[in-house]
Amino acid sequence: MDSITRKINVALAKKDMKRVDLAAKINMKTSNLSTLLDRDTYKTDVLEKMASAIGYKLEINFIDEETGEKI
Repeated sequence: MDSITRKINVALAKKDMKRVDLAAKINMKTSNLSTLLDRDTYKTDVLEKMASAIGYKLEINFIDEETGEKI
């Protein structure tokens, strides 16, 4: 499973953005964003802001391992 940070980095690359661009769009210091990305732990509201700033929609699912059902 890919880390959230890796997914964010891939999304940034696909949109030809850098961390400094993302930090500016979400009103965060670049150093604080880098620390957050290095820790790879996020609050949902921050992920939503980041996804939106990059041009993506955030989707979180719980998926039953036996049936594959999403809830």
